[in-house]
Amino acid sequence: MSNIAEALKKAEAASGAPADLPPSPSIPPPWIYRAALVGCVAVVLLGMGIAAFTHRPAIRAAGSAQTARAPAAASDPAGTRVQRLLQLAQADLVLTGIIQSRNGGSLALINHQVVQEGDQIHGMRVAQVNPKSVELQDNEGATKTLQLKD
Repeated sequence: MSNIAEALKKAEAASGAPADLPPSPSIPPPWIYRAALVGCVAVVLLGMGIAAFTHRPAIRAAGSAQTARAPAAASDPAGTRVQRLLQLAQADLVLTGIIQSRNGGSLALINHQVVQEGDQIHGMRVAQVNPKSVELQDNEGATKTLQLKD
C-alpha cells in the first residue's frame, strides 16, 4: 500500500494539483440485501395466499352432461333414490386436499376444484368440510363422504 501512496504523492508533486481519482463506489451493507430479499419473499407469499383464498374456479352446474340423471317413474320414489345412490357410488369424486382456516372458512380440493361449504360440485352440495373428510349431499338428502387419503 505504501508504494501506491508514494506514487500518488509523486504524481501530485509533478503536476502541482491533486490527482483526480474516481469516486469510490458506495457499497451498501449486507443486511440491506437480506432485508430486500425477505421483503420480496413476503410480498410473493402474501400474494399467493390472497390468490388462494379469492380465486374460485367455475363449478359445473347440476344439469351438466356428467351429472345428468336418467328419468325415473314419478310413482316410484324409492327406485329413484336407489338409482341416485348408485350414481353417487359411481361418481368419480376425488378429494385431494383440505385447507382449514382459523376463522372457520375451510376449503376443499375436489377434482381440481376449490369448494367450500354450500358450493355445488357434480350436482351435490358440499355439506361439511372436516379436517380429514368432506360430506356431500344431494337434493334428496342422500350423503356421500369423501375421505382424504394419507
